[in-house]
Amino acid sequence: MNPRRWRSNAPATTLALDTVTLKRIQWLFERVCRHGYGAEPSLCAAVRGGAARMSTAGASREAIRTAIGSSVRGDPSHVADTFSLDGGESRVVAIRKRMVAWADAAIIPDQLPS
Repeated sequence: MNPRRWRSNAPATTLALDTVTLKRIQWLFERVCRHGYGAEPSLCAAVRGGAARMSTAGASREAIRTAIGSSVRGDPSHVADTFSLDGGESRVVAIRKRMVAWADAAIIPDQLPS
């Protein structure tokens, strides 16, 4: 990953993540799907940071959940998807669900618009 490629950063808005965070989430998502060492805690931190910035910009909880969920819409086709033994769901689906849960945990209720 070359962070200099993402120098042009559009800030977080009420409908979208900032460009750098979006690219970082996409990159880390692929690493987590490939079972990259230490990638999941980094993905969690990136998701929480992006959710907090959107919340500060005035985004609603649903807009944040949508932005986080759609940030990794395409499945990484080069990654062999495995299924969990306990829930029977795809690893990719399980990671996406955790991402939305991390975003929810990062949103401070006082910052949400009423």
